[in-house]
Amino acid sequence: MKNISLLFLLVIFCIFSYSQEVYDWTEEQLITDTLSNYSNPNVVPMAYDAWMFYQKNENKSSIWKMNLTSLSDNTGILNSTTYNYSTPYFVYRSNPDYLGYLFYLCDKDGFKNLYASKYYENDSVGEEIKVLENHQNYDVSDYSVVEDAYISFTIDSLVYAAELKFYMDSVYTENETLLDSNSANIQVKYYEAAWQKKEANDYHIYKSYYKYNADSAEFLWTEPAYADSMGNSNWLTRSNSVAGWGENSMCWVNNNYIKMLSGDYNYSYIDTINTFSKNNVRQVSMIVWDMAVKNSFYLPHYTTYTINAGDESEIFCSMGEYGWDDSATLSHNTYLDENSKLFFGESVDGWGTEAYYVYCIWQSHINGNIALSMSKAKAFIGSKIDENINTENFIKVSPNPFRGRLKISYNSHNQNGEIKIAGINGEIIAEFNNIKPSSSWENFEWVPDSQHSKGVYLVIYNFGNKQFSTKVVLN
Repeated sequence: MKNISLLFLLVIFCIFSYSQEVYDWTEEQLITDTLSNYSNPNVVPMAYDAWMFYQKNENKSSIWKMNLTSLSDNTGILNSTTYNYSTPYFVYRSNPDYLGYLFYLCDKDGFKNLYASKYYENDSVGEEIKVLENHQNYDVSDYSVVEDAYISFTIDSLVYAAELKFYMDSVYTENETLLDSNSANIQVKYYEAAWQKKEANDYHIYKSYYKYNADSAEFLWTEPAYADSMGNSNWLTRSNSVAGWGENSMCWVNNNYIKMLSGDYNYSYIDTINTFSKNNVRQVSMIVWDMAVKNSFYLPHYTTYTINAGDESEIFCSMGEYGWDDSATLSHNTYLDENSKLFFGESVDGWGTEAYYVYCIWQSHINGNIALSMSKAKAFIGSKIDENINTENFIKVSPNPFRGRLKISYNSHNQNGEIKIAGINGEIIAEFNNIKPSSSWENFEWVPDSQHSKGVYLVIYNFGNKQFSTKVVLN
């Protein structure tokens, strides 16, 4: 009996330690002053730091950058005394001359249009490139970018989706398509768009897929279809993921319930996320990853949302595919908190380790102004790299770089497993499941489809307790 009691206490200790390590958020912290109004944060992991681009609203709106890791390097990026800069979004580009492109809205032509500028390591920007050329005298009210592949935007209650192209020193769109009218807040991910459409007095969620059309021999957006036509759906957003580890989902709030749309054009489904019977649920944000080390659930995630109203408005967060009891209120104060957003940040112990920080950023209304507040936690997304392990004992790829087809050889060492192919942005594009245990080498070929562009891909290996990825280059 004594041994059983000791074992019970040990199990409780381990569970407690694990929950503390994974689910504990830091104390809420103001990260801007309370003398101005701040909004639209966008967090980007850069090496061992996390950068936040955000909007400062005074007489004219401007865009600033902060190093969230050190809470320093607060730098004005785009300022003007004559027009507004707003809604920043950063896209990293592997280029020796600059870090990437900073997207933003600007009203320099008398209406809000979408621009992009090269962003350099010294926090300077290049010339302004007008991304949307053919929409004159109408405001772009919102936009959504998927890295270097797709873009969606709303103009005058019309929602559009297009391919996003980078060539030489230019950024532009191709195959721009009007998807719907009387709509707003369109979100895009790979081969999929979803938006809110007003019908009668309610908003419903519609969706469309970018798929190959055999009749026209080209990729086209499908006709709009209901994703959710029940109740009143608001606060539509796309979940975030870390590169190589996770598949984005669409999520929204429907009559105090959080809904999540997953799958693809072959099969899609809607899940309901546990909101723990909270009141006035709104402004949802989600972050996803897979191949979790600490637990084997599918697509674990953090979900955050605003609860209650007025000065009792707080930021609530839950964990797990459908919400767990391990949940927490992140803000504990007497002023209004709202509009929380979740982002992946830097790795905890350097690149290639198992833990990454997750940042929750929200707006706090204090003395008539709006400041930004922050809390952060950890996400365990992969096995820690063992310097003594030789990956070629488990998987080999050839040729690398490759063109047309890639040979993948593996030795499962008598364990069940799976191999996935992912884009560098995290999109799973091929899966090879139910690989039988064997002590000998087996092989197969992966042939990319015509829509797969040149660039870096990940071959993800998951056998037993071995989890790692190998980068390959498609030329």
